[in-house]
Amino acid sequence: MMNLQELQAIATSNLPIKIFLLKNSGYVSIFQTQKNFFNGDEVGAGPNSGVGFPNFERLSHAFGLSYVRCVRHEDMRRCIEQVMAHPGPTICEIMIDENVPFASKLSAKQLPDGKIVSPPLEDLAPFLTKAELESNMLIDDEGQ
Repeated sequence: MMNLQELQAIATSNLPIKIFLLKNSGYVSIFQTQKNFFNGDEVGAGPNSGVGFPNFERLSHAFGLSYVRCVRHEDMRRCIEQVMAHPGPTICEIMIDENVPFASKLSAKQLPDGKIVSPPLEDLAPFLTKAELESNMLIDDEGQ
C-alpha cells in the first residue's frame, strides 16, 4: 500500500495518475510463498491472521480522488475505459478471487539442497529451463 503522503501529492498536483489496486483479501503473493515453501497457514498476510485493509473508496474520496470499483470480469473493459477517460487522478479497485495464483511473477526458487534463492528479474515463474530462457534473451549476462 502506498504512503498517504504520496496520495496527497498526487491530489494536490492533480496529476493524471491512475492507480489500480488488485484486491484479493490480503497479500496473495505472500500466501503463495508460505504455501509453496513452508506448507503452512497464512501468517501476517490477510484478515485470517489479523491484517486489515482500509475502505479504499472512502480513502480515495478523503483525498479528492476519483474512484472506480470493478467486481466482475465482464465489467473490466468498461471500468478501465472509465478510469482512463477521467482527466484527473483515479483509484480503481479490482476485486480478485484470493484463491487464484499470480503468474507470471517474480518468485523464489528452492534448490535441491533446500536453499531458497531469488532469480534475476527476467526469470519469472512459471520457470523456463535455463536453455529456453537463454534462447529468449536479447542481451547477454553482461547487459550488452
